[in-house]
Amino acid sequence: MFNFIGTHKIGILGDASSGKTVFLTSLLWNLEEGKLRLGATHEPPTDVKIHKLDDPHAFDYAGSKRKCKNSNKWPAKTTSEYSVAACSYKPHTLFPRDLTFVDIPGERMADLLIWQCHDYAEWSAAMIQSWRESDTLSTCMQAYVELLNHPQARKEELAREYKKGMRELLRNYIPQISPSTLFFNDGRLEKMADIDDDAWLEKRSIWRHGDAACDFFPLPPEWEESAEDRYLSCWRNFNLYKKTIIKPLFSQIGSCDHFIICIDVLGILALSPGAFLKTKEELEHFFTKITPGFWGDLLNRLGGNLPRIAFVATKSDLVYRVNLQHLRNLLEDLVKRFVTEKITFGYFTCTAWTSTKEGQGEARNQAIVSVLKEDENGTLRKSEEVLRCPPLPAEWPDDWDGAEYARLTMDMLPSVINANPPRQTGIDAILNFITGDGKE
Repeated sequence: MFNFIGTHKIGILGDASSGKTVFLTSLLWNLEEGKLRLGATHEPPTDVKIHKLDDPHAFDYAGSKRKCKNSNKWPAKTTSEYSVAACSYKPHTLFPRDLTFVDIPGERMADLLIWQCHDYAEWSAAMIQSWRESDTLSTCMQAYVELLNHPQARKEELAREYKKGMRELLRNYIPQISPSTLFFNDGRLEKMADIDDDAWLEKRSIWRHGDAACDFFPLPPEWEESAEDRYLSCWRNFNLYKKTIIKPLFSQIGSCDHFIICIDVLGILALSPGAFLKTKEELEHFFTKITPGFWGDLLNRLGGNLPRIAFVATKSDLVYRVNLQHLRNLLEDLVKRFVTEKITFGYFTCTAWTSTKEGQGEARNQAIVSVLKEDENGTLRKSEEVLRCPPLPAEWPDDWDGAEYARLTMDMLPSVINANPPRQTGIDAILNFITGDGKE
């Protein structure tokens, strides 16, 4: 299908905190209720259908809506390797739009090397070489690498040191945790208090397939003869992981026409420069190791139209006025190095689910959020408070104290104002850009 008749497959990429699931829920909900202004006429589309998919990876749109309406809670995060949603509508043009969205957890991008490598031996060599080329990686993985000089080492010893090395990478915001399932459970990062616990880590499987532990880790080629049992075990588990997890996921990524990349800029500020560098490295993986491999094919399939990528700074209702412009500036500054003439780029700030209101008086330019607090009887009750944070920088500083922006990541309730569907800003423009329907 060619995109000039309105068929698009759109990947939604972002890390665990970027709000992809909330974004997709709000998009479909607002589309279904006729709240989006699309096309050159900026009017609600007609003939809207949210399709039910007979697919184990189908996005639970109905469940996400139900949770928000009945429980006043955020939609549940995507828990599988990816999830798929589909819709169709007519934006006052000759042809209808038939869209498929693929929600891709950003942490899965760490498995890109597994997808690229032909077999276990090639992956092992590439992983070990990458540790040698970086002082930071070499330090993190030092104990494991030293263990590789001892082919008599037991599998349990190897797994223990490999997991400890991966933990050090995580602590240093290095996105090379592979397999990506190591520290994620149901699509969510485990608590750092657990990850830091050696006893917890000892029991943790590197990967589980069903009820079985299927650990694997890189081993040098000489181990194929000197430690055949451990090498073959890793080789088999690697192949199983690639077949059951990696192949379906990256086949989905490779078949997307366009991408929406959600970035939690405010969350990065609330962490540290390490989180900033981690995000840049993840984007580097995406643009240097995925896109060149299939853009040429995309161009042919799309009838010569360039692929589109929308960079989206999410949760923009947490800032107001000049801070909102600074949020966009930070987004552009973060991703500008990846812009090329082969791809059409757009930059957006977006609130998929408006959960704040602007303060007045002394709280001017600050967001007011809803939170749950215990009263004098220990009962949780809904209350409002000002989200007091310093002004956002106009550009990324060389260093900063993430604690100053920590309140940007506090737990808050989905909505200050009950809305059905949720109030949003920016989704109309993003969808118009991705489909090319915003052209006058």
